[in-house]
Amino acid sequence: MNVIPIHIPPLRDRKEDIPMLVDHFIKVYAKKNNKDIKGVSPSAMSFFIDYDWPGNVRELENVVERSVALARKNIIDSDDLAYSFPKRMHKIQESRSERKDMTLDEMEKWLILDTLERYDNNQKVTAQKLGISTTTLWRKLKKYNIDLNPEDDQK
Repeated sequence: MNVIPIHIPPLRDRKEDIPMLVDHFIKVYAKKNNKDIKGVSPSAMSFFIDYDWPGNVRELENVVERSVALARKNIIDSDDLAYSFPKRMHKIQESRSERKDMTLDEMEKWLILDTLERYDNNQKVTAQKLGISTTTLWRKLKKYNIDLNPEDDQK
C-alpha cells in the first residue's frame, strides 16, 4: 500500500528528536518492567545524541529498552549503555584517560580534529557542531597547523 509515500529522514539527521524519543521509550519500558527510571544522565544523553543510529529509531528503542531493564539506579547513565555498545564505550574510556592531562589548547585541537574526522573534514558542518563560525574554525586550523589537504604538500 503505497498511496502517499512519506519520507522521514534517518535519525542521524534528526538529532533534535533523540531526547524526546529517549524519554518516551524510557516511560514505556520503565512501566513495562515496573521500574522507577526518571531519565538519563547528561553523559548518557550526549552518547545518544552523538551516536549515528544506523538502525534508526528501532535501534534506539532497543538500546533504551535494554538500558531500562539493566539499569541499577533510577537514572540511566553511560555505564548502563556499556552492555549495548561495549567496543564504543571502551574506546570512550580510553579516549578520556588520554585527554585528562591535556592543556586547554591541546584539548581544543583534539576536539577540532575529532569533529573534522567525524564529519569527513567538512568545515561548515564542523563549525556548526562546535558552535563557532567557519571563520573562527579557519583561524583555529591555522593556529594549530591543521592541514586538511595533506596530499597538496606532496605535489
